Amino acid sequence: MSKIAAWCSFLVCLLLWGCSADEWQKEINSGIRIRLVDFNVETKAAPQALQHPQAEQFKLEITNASTGGTVKECNYTEDVISLSTGTYDVKAMSGDNPVLALNEPYYEGVTENVRVTADENAKTVDISCKVANALVSVEFDNSKEKTFSSLYASYYVLVKVGDEEVKIEEVSSGDTKSAYFRAGSTFEIYFCGQKKDDTEVKQIKLEGIPTTLEAAGHLILTLAPEQSKYELPLEISKAEVTSVTITETIPLEWLPKPKIGGFNEDGANTLEYTETADAIPAVLNFSGSSDIQDVEFSFAFADGQEKYQRLNSKTFTFSALTEEDKTLLQTAGIEIPSWTDKSGSWNLTAMTANLQVASGSETSNKIKLRVKANNRWSSEEDAPAEFEIKTVAPEITVSAKPEDIWAKSLTVSGSEVKSGNPEKIQVTGYQYLDGAEWKDCTDGLAKLTNLPSDAKMQVRAVYREGVYAEPTEIVLETPAQLPNSGMEEWNSSDVANSIRCYYPWSSGGESFWETNNDYTTRFRAGKLSAAYNCFPAVSYVSGRNGGKAAEIRNTASGSGNTNAGALSIIYDYNKVAGELFIGELSIDGNEYTINKGKEFTSRPTALHFYYKYAPHNNDTWKASIELLDENKNTIISQDVTASSSEGDFTEMTVSLNYEEGKTYAKCRYVCVIFSSTINTGSNLQYEKQTYYLQENGNSLKYSNALVGSVLTIDDISLVYDK
Repeated sequence: MSKIAAWCSFLVCLLLWGCSADEWQKEINSGIRIRLVDFNVETKAAPQALQHPQAEQFKLEITNASTGGTVKECNYTEDVISLSTGTYDVKAMSGDNPVLALNEPYYEGVTENVRVTADENAKTVDISCKVANALVSVEFDNSKEKTFSSLYASYYVLVKVGDEEVKIEEVSSGDTKSAYFRAGSTFEIYFCGQKKDDTEVKQIKLEGIPTTLEAAGHLILTLAPEQSKYELPLEISKAEVTSVTITETIPLEWLPKPKIGGFNEDGANTLEYTETADAIPAVLNFSGSSDIQDVEFSFAFADGQEKYQRLNSKTFTFSALTEEDKTLLQTAGIEIPSWTDKSGSWNLTAMTANLQVASGSETSNKIKLRVKANNRWSSEEDAPAEFEIKTVAPEITVSAKPEDIWAKSLTVSGSEVKSGNPEKIQVTGYQYLDGAEWKDCTDGLAKLTNLPSDAKMQVRAVYREGVYAEPTEIVLETPAQLPNSGMEEWNSSDVANSIRCYYPWSSGGESFWETNNDYTTRFRAGKLSAAYNCFPAVSYVSGRNGGKAAEIRNTASGSGNTNAGALSIIYDYNKVAGELFIGELSIDGNEYTINKGKEFTSRPTALHFYYKYAPHNNDTWKASIELLDENKNTIISQDVTASSSEGDFTEMTVSLNYEEGKTYAKCRYVCVIFSSTINTGSNLQYEKQTYYLQENGNSLKYSNALVGSVLTIDDISLVYDK
């Protein structure tokens, strides 16, 4: 085949991208049909007159000849292009026309003023195509006595266009490289090298050569070492500018490198596969400007299965595959790459269904691939195209029943497979994150060492030894504290005569704690009551840390105390303990009821506080804590009593004794009650005395007050250890 015919064949083989169906119609008379030809040869029809046409690279751009507006853009097609009547310019292009690159030719052709009329059949339009960028090639002449290799440890030529530069080195025969750049660009050429005596030759600019080239201009430089003078490292033996055509016998190496398109239709570099799921499509596609010559591939499996690990130690070349190689690949379920003429694929789909996570929640398996066509590899040997199939652990959501979730622990009730194949997954256990350490759940129990700051816990399923699902975040109960637990917030008001009543919340605020003061000060007739028949059972005093504390007292104040001197006639219903509690007070005549609890959704394990006690005779105080469900049924309760006198603040803890293995409902209400005595009515211990209350730093004197044992409470806190 002649050079012209050969290159026309090559040209058209690059041109036949089929246009999309909505752009092209085959049975339309009004329009144009394109024929691509070389600019300096006899016109030939394309592609019918050429062998094995392949749609490859040429693009078409059709513009309105009058306005310059783009009418159509598409790949080359042999079919009729439908156009409305009018006059058009038609351009064909192949390549990217780079600013500067190695071996990247750009082809272009334009036919102007193509007239389309409605009363004629499709018009055939010839577009003469030619090389539209310029190029520089370098030949290193080693025919003389002193050669480059005898003088230099390394050497090369730099071609610069603006800020871009490429390096042309001497390579083996048949691997010639050329620098391509846009026609009309200003370029510079430099020689660089490292002599064998370690003398560096830094970018010596080559003078006396062209600095610009027109389209298809080809500067061929022949360089030789200077034979007699050493102040100049080399001489230009020859500088020839020729005109390159696409009909010349251009080496295959000048064609674009073969392309590797990536996985499947979208050309992705990375695929993600959920272990145990069905196989996913994993096809690597590749193509060349001429027939594929060879394929080279290697693996870097992090998957620990032996059949994959055995592949990691070598590089496979299609043309040199041994029977042993084929057996290794077959055992791993990996097909061998295949191709037809200029395009091929490598189907790895069957392999994906067998991939496993090696450890943790993700494993990366790398695949490296090079393709050879045009006597050129798609990439250098040390930089093959790299692709990744990432195996991820199945998504397994861990769950726990609400009643089994506490402030720092939970009991796993089960799990659900959200991704992957549930039939292939068998959960073998669970782990939870305690600080920075993953710990095994024993019998499903996950218990943190410390209370988390965000009331959350990370729990994950184990479905193979050393392999875990992504963690499930479970919201724990919030380890809340009781409002005004430091007893710092109080307000007061006049109730009778000069007698004050005290409330354990700030003025204008909301109550959480309550007292039975409204009962012990209920006899307010005309506000003339004396201390013995109207006296608060609870007020505040100085606390353990300089603030305030609640003081809770036995009282016998109330209606019917008409003879203060005759204690024997004081009615038993007036003889009550001072009580500080969580809830509301309900008074009915001379009786009162505590409506237990305020809303509270956490379940503590203990009540902690500080107290002092001044018992009257051998009296006893009491504290209790009770958790209630949404129907105000008791979930759990505990109380404590003590009789000893404590003049300094003393710690006390009331533990809620949860039983192992027993289920406890979620909490909706909490009730805490502090009582100054357990002995009320006729058993109440008290006496008539002068008593002093504190308010805003002042001491208020009450004569003839009926007061008994005194309990002081401060710094109440809830403990969460479950």
